[in-house]
Amino acid sequence: MNHRQRPLRFEVIGQEQQRNFAVVSRSKDCALDSVPPQTAGGYSLNINDVQLELSASGLVNHVWGYCPRASWQTTRSEPPPASPGELRVAPMSELVPGVSICVSKRRVPVYYNEGSHWLCLGNPLANAKQGLCVRIAPSIIIVGNSSHIFALWVKIARFEP
Repeated sequence: MNHRQRPLRFEVIGQEQQRNFAVVSRSKDCALDSVPPQTAGGYSLNINDVQLELSASGLVNHVWGYCPRASWQTTRSEPPPASPGELRVAPMSELVPGVSICVSKRRVPVYYNEGSHWLCLGNPLANAKQGLCVRIAPSIIIVGNSSHIFALWVKIARFEP
């Protein structure tokens, strides 16, 4: 998958859609994946090697991607309280199918809370004071502002071989 960085705008809209999936971590390919498999729109945002898959209208839908457990740091942090809703991505230029948009110029740290099973890509201390904190699915919380994502929280339902 190709990756590139470019300016983005984020907006929270309405209530979250009913999304019936769980996120699993698979050791055989060091991957996060949504199960059952979700429909892909061909557009995505990239945090490290984890994709936030977007619908054709720019709504963040689900996550998948390479995220080796060996890179996770231990934390006691948990996601901040989040409002249910949808996160729409409005790029400053047209989305290109198959080209992932990087949300950070650098790799971000990855943290895992063993007790609550929440994984955080980014700053585990980021909260709604930064601008937005939205739960787009029971297992996905995004913290950021109108132009940046500071933390992606993913609830790991189970670990698979």
